[in-house]
Amino acid sequence: MTQLKGFGVLIALALLACAATKKDEPKDEIGEPLRRKLGTVKTWRQPPRAAVAADIYRVDIPVTAPTLGPRDAKVTIVVFSEFQCPFCERHRPTLKRLRDEFPADVRIVFRHNPLAFHTRAVPAAVAAIAAGEQGKFWEMYDVLFDNKRALEDADIIDHAKGIGLSEDQFKADLLRADLAARVKDDQRAAESLGARGVPVSFINGRHLAGAMPFDTFRQVVEEELARANALLATGVSRADLYEALVAKGKESLPSPRRTSPRPEHDNTVYRVPTADAPWRGPKDAKVTIVAYSDFECPFCGRVLPALDRILRDFPAVKLVFRHNPLPFHQRAQPAAGAAWAAWQQGKFWEMHDLLFANYRALEPDDLERYATTLGLDIAAWKQAKDSAAAKKAIDDQRAETARFGAGGTPTFFINGKKLVGAQPYENFADRVRKATAEADALIAKGIKLAAVYDEITRSGLTLRKSP
Repeated sequence: MTQLKGFGVLIALALLACAATKKDEPKDEIGEPLRRKLGTVKTWRQPPRAAVAADIYRVDIPVTAPTLGPRDAKVTIVVFSEFQCPFCERHRPTLKRLRDEFPADVRIVFRHNPLAFHTRAVPAAVAAIAAGEQGKFWEMYDVLFDNKRALEDADIIDHAKGIGLSEDQFKADLLRADLAARVKDDQRAAESLGARGVPVSFINGRHLAGAMPFDTFRQVVEEELARANALLATGVSRADLYEALVAKGKESLPSPRRTSPRPEHDNTVYRVPTADAPWRGPKDAKVTIVAYSDFECPFCGRVLPALDRILRDFPAVKLVFRHNPLPFHQRAQPAAGAAWAAWQQGKFWEMHDLLFANYRALEPDDLERYATTLGLDIAAWKQAKDSAAAKKAIDDQRAETARFGAGGTPTFFINGKKLVGAQPYENFADRVRKATAEADALIAKGIKLAAVYDEITRSGLTLRKSP
């Protein structure tokens, strides 16, 4: 009570001093009449720092992911980023400053999420990983961001030389399928988390999207330091800290509010063939997705993370690939032949992944390098890709698209029902759930699993309806 009284006296004295000061101030001959004329004017105040959601998400860290900072840091920032994005470049100084201000407590983990419309982002990502094979990921990281407008193949080789890499090893590593697979794994992780766009950061599992101001990041880091310290006080070791911090985290961000409705269901069933084509998933499936695709089409590549996630989340789904190289894509037909020939040696999906990861590099020499990387019998592969059998198979599949109204790519048929374009995961998942329910109903009536697709499509159309 005594303290409160004292505090009240101080306030009173301050008010008296303020009043005295105002009394002695010269009269405002201009401002006062203007204020009387305009009325009270609200004073703008700087808005408070934006609150960052406290939800925690479980974000895994692959053993191959490049990191900066102590492995047992109290705060781990996992960043999904890419090298052609100006916002990612803008984000880089923020990450550096965080490391400078919290050197013992902050760890940065880089994961790749090259966007499909940045045509040099995938090659840059693979180049960074290849540099990491020689212990120079972060040196290449800096060079790529400093030269984001110089990411052509020749530029990347020059960058590698500039940071002292072995040129021969670097060139060989650029073609390694396992390095391209790391990029895809990171993209799948981002897709699974619902982390759309770049840069996206997870600070001890807390989501922060975009190149936000440094103070916003520092605010979250300080909050997470307090959370980490509280957990350490319970006996958790620093080595186990990150796992403990995210162990009960959510698996995925909430889906964004849609700005457009889901595509309407076309309930027409088409009798789409699945024989003599590569497939993934179970041989006998409740749901069969037939994809008509083109290796030079960027939209076909963009939809791959959604399809990969569908196969993971719905083990009863089978994905069948059928060729539709579009005539205005000059390298699509040779690429289709290269994939068909790889299929003859049991390496279709490996070639599929390399072609889509390098859809801007589909010249004959490129195709042969991919075949060599996959360890194919090159003589047999060359003979197969240029054979009459390959041409007939691809032409026959392309001709099917006219019958089913699937002229564009990618076009999908989910148990015979059409879905057009590079749709988001949620749209595929909706269709798959409904198709699974229909299949379950048939199985309950005694239809064997192996016969489900044929039964559903038995009466399907083989010709497109007239408009």
